[in-house]
Amino acid sequence: MKRNSMMQLWLSLVLLTVILVVSVLFYIDNLNENFEREVFRTLEEVSSQEAMAIETEIQRKQDMLSDLSHVMEIDIDAEPDAILKSVHTQLQPIVEENGLRGMGVALEDGRAYSTRGEIMDIKDQEFYQRAWNGESVLSGRITLDRVAKDYVNVYATPIHDEKTGEVIGVLYATYNTRNFRATMETPSFHGEGYSYMVDAKGDTVVDSSHATSFQNMENIFTSIEEADGKNATTANELRQLIEQREAGRIVFRNKVDKYLYCYPLSVNNWYLMTVVPVSVVDTQMNVVVRNTIILVVVLAGIFIAMILLLVNQYRKKQAELKTLAYVDPVTGGDTFAKFQKDYEETVSGCPNVSFALLSLDLNRFKMINDMYGSEEGDRILQNMDRIWKEIFREHEYCGHRMADRFAVLLTYQSREELELRIRDYRKLLRETTKNRYNLSLRIGVYLLQGTKESFSTAYSRSMMAFAAAKDSEKHFYAFYNEEMEEQLIWEKLVEDDFDTALKNREFVVFYQAKINAETQQITGAEALVRWIRPDGTIIPPGRFIPVLENNDSIVELDRYMFREVCLQQKQWLDEGKSIVPVSVNLSRVQLADRNLVDYYQRILDETGLPPEYIGLEFTESAMFNNEEILRNTVDRLHDMGMKVLIDDFGVGYSSMMSLKVIPVDILKVDKSFIDSIGDERGDKIVISIIEFATSLGMSVTAEGVENDEQYQFLQAHRCDDIQGYYFSRPVPADEYEKRFLNRRAIG
Repeated sequence: MKRNSMMQLWLSLVLLTVILVVSVLFYIDNLNENFEREVFRTLEEVSSQEAMAIETEIQRKQDMLSDLSHVMEIDIDAEPDAILKSVHTQLQPIVEENGLRGMGVALEDGRAYSTRGEIMDIKDQEFYQRAWNGESVLSGRITLDRVAKDYVNVYATPIHDEKTGEVIGVLYATYNTRNFRATMETPSFHGEGYSYMVDAKGDTVVDSSHATSFQNMENIFTSIEEADGKNATTANELRQLIEQREAGRIVFRNKVDKYLYCYPLSVNNWYLMTVVPVSVVDTQMNVVVRNTIILVVVLAGIFIAMILLLVNQYRKKQAELKTLAYVDPVTGGDTFAKFQKDYEETVSGCPNVSFALLSLDLNRFKMINDMYGSEEGDRILQNMDRIWKEIFREHEYCGHRMADRFAVLLTYQSREELELRIRDYRKLLRETTKNRYNLSLRIGVYLLQGTKESFSTAYSRSMMAFAAAKDSEKHFYAFYNEEMEEQLIWEKLVEDDFDTALKNREFVVFYQAKINAETQQITGAEALVRWIRPDGTIIPPGRFIPVLENNDSIVELDRYMFREVCLQQKQWLDEGKSIVPVSVNLSRVQLADRNLVDYYQRILDETGLPPEYIGLEFTESAMFNNEEILRNTVDRLHDMGMKVLIDDFGVGYSSMMSLKVIPVDILKVDKSFIDSIGDERGDKIVISIIEFATSLGMSVTAEGVENDEQYQFLQAHRCDDIQGYYFSRPVPADEYEKRFLNRRAIG
């Protein structure tokens, strides 16, 4: 009996030990997964915050350059020395204020006049060509001195003539690539984390100065593969993430195992790569595992106490990990990630409290750092954080975003009270340095509209207000403008209603006739879209086309319009009408689709319309951004028997040589040139366009002709066709048929 009891005891002990060991092993495995998930979530947060910082900084400089292009005064006919002097006088203060390497203006011949007093030929540079074609661009990394690691990025935007709208120059600004590091390298994981920025090919845009990063990295795929022979699969996984423009993580080895989080940016198809050693997890995890094994061996008899100890240690390690992500190493206060967490919990939990979200930074903080040292700069940031906390009320928080930028959540009773608190804060901050220098702030304020407003939306709107604030005593803060909200609501409405409107055939084809200038007989027409809502409201194209272009829904509308015109033309043809060719607009989004011609051929086959009765119009700017693809497309359309037209000629500032390469049939002169008829300079431009097109065997159509003076001028100078209100506005199909087709019925 005793032996049986002992056996049962031993069996119980063995069973208890097995259960205990299995439970502990399961717990350790689960604990490791939790640690990894927390690191991955933190990696994602850090990447998202750095990406937002980079995109905001780039947008700020692009907006600054765009605004400057409108007020820039440049005499393109002046002597080079005069241009250099003008450029230096106007732009050098901007260079110094914005931490730029230099700025300049490039003219049509590609010669650039810089604030450094240099004249360079940049016509072969991609950023210059794209800016000359009407884009605001940021170049990739340009190498000035590889040995000295001297790289720059170039912001560029077109300068337009105030009267004609033509591009007369390109305003550019060079920015030291290494300056991006200050924005990218948000302190995280006790200084173990660092970041790269690369393009879609993996080539370096901004490298890292961290001691454990790839040194002198040229391509991230190459560096990963060369770091360890086992990294080939990992490099391919990263390639797939980039090809699919997806965020995600990989693990690679560079002396030690490291996590890499890939985050796509909205700029230039660039990617942010945030790296942290796996040891950040392992170091924490090893402590837990070691203690767990000791507890299992030594304290096997007190199972419950051991579990409680493990739970306590887990919470402690979790708190330490949160400290890495949530305690700012400079201010000692909250990081931006912690601020975002506090925002979401506080705003959703206080439905009866009015909140305001502030985005703020110091003007000329870099200058203070340069003059007084980084320690003084850190003291200022610490004071900025400390003073907010001293005047905070319940439910108020602040977080250090990066550099000298902070985000602040305040409660308020009235706008006047909020403005007073903002001014009082500036006064208290200035008192900390009043005997040495004066601090200047810039603040954007967004008044939250409800407890369900997401942080990203609120912060984005506070940054919009921040951009409107000025570096002045009275206007150093600005409130978000509700008109911006109305535009966002409209864009969402268009996106939400588009599919239903397309299904319900709310998009209606209107036809505008093209009339021969000599015979005044109809020779063709252009199909134009109108959105007619069920209540009869007509939405003009200018209200919805830009929205559809931004989300690529314009492709569906293009195809819908082409099919509708084909069906209508075939019906008229079957009825014996003497129809003329109708051209349909094709957006630039489709030009990259190599299946475009095949798709439109299928529509022609399905409707049975002969191809000579329909044509396609490309806008000039769309054409010359895709010259190789477009040339192949035009050749295939000609093989089908269709004609191709250049729409809005003169707006895109294309190369005349490109017109010689791409064999289009009809050139349509933009209305802006027709409106200039009667002006000596405008007359010469229109005549030159007609003569040039005619010399290449193209037919010429004048768009937007509205009066007899314009018509007589165009007729006298052998313009082929006239399109505009002078002969006919865009009209519905039945009115177009009645006015232009019945009179020419096939007999």
